[in-house]
Amino acid sequence: WESISSDDVLLMPSAFEGDGIVVVQAILAGMRILLSDNADLRRFDLPDECYIGSAEEMAEKLVELDFWDEAKFRAGKVQTEKLMLERNIENVSAEWVRYLRRI
Repeated sequence: WESISSDDVLLMPSAFEGDGIVVVQAILAGMRILLSDNADLRRFDLPDECYIGSAEEMAEKLVELDFWDEAKFRAGKVQTEKLMLERNIENVSAEWVRYLRRI
């Protein structure tokens, strides 16, 4: 991630994504993001423009990234702050403790 910049694009045409750590890292890096439009990836609550439903739509949006307002392909401040709060060390640690107590 040291060589990744906010000018880069994360393209994830996955049908399923478990934890989505790559998406988290891309959001926190301020990258432009295109994800498959499925429930696993919709949980990141990105702008609708960040989601693709077909190969044709993916191709159109990739072309659009070079010519139009790129901001709509990035997570907003609200999504980024929410993610940072959910993924901070205290919350993650508390989730692990709750999980370990159940097993």
